Amino acid sequence: MSPRDPSYRWVVLGVGVVAQGATAAVLQGLPGLAPELRIEYGLGLTGLGVVLGTVTVGLVSTLLLWGAAADRFGERRVMTGGLLAAALWCLLAARATSLGQLLVFLLLAGMSGASVNAASGRAVNSADVAKSTESRRVCEANMEATLRGVVAVGTKRRQSGSICNCRV
Repeated sequence: MSPRDPSYRWVVLGVGVVAQGATAAVLQGLPGLAPELRIEYGLGLTGLGVVLGTVTVGLVSTLLLWGAAADRFGERRVMTGGLLAAALWCLLAARATSLGQLLVFLLLAGMSGASVNAASGRAVNSADVAKSTESRRVCEANMEATLRGVVAVGTKRRQSGSICNCRV
């Protein structure tokens, strides 16, 4: 498929959405394993918080590096390599036999998954998805709904003194 093909931009958007979903599944799915992690590794709430935060620390710590890699090597290569590496680290984390191994593998999974956050947005923008009429309409509708919500909350706050009419 050629980048000049009109459907190419939608393929790029679809790939970006799937890649973002895969990364989000790791970030948002891990807390669902919290009870099992506590039992398996004998963690208290503080230790569990450290384990759950490890993926995010890895992601945030490497965003700029992945952005530089995307500039140098291209978005497709960076996203593909990062997602494959993140999948490998997640598989290894599932087989971790100690808390130390689990932390290292989750940190590396977060570091690898950051490639998607750094590269997918630019890939979508470079494919001119945001410039299509349909996309512009969807974006405008979302922006309008968001602004209406902000105005409604602000109006409610001024009338009652708080967002919810709760008395403490």
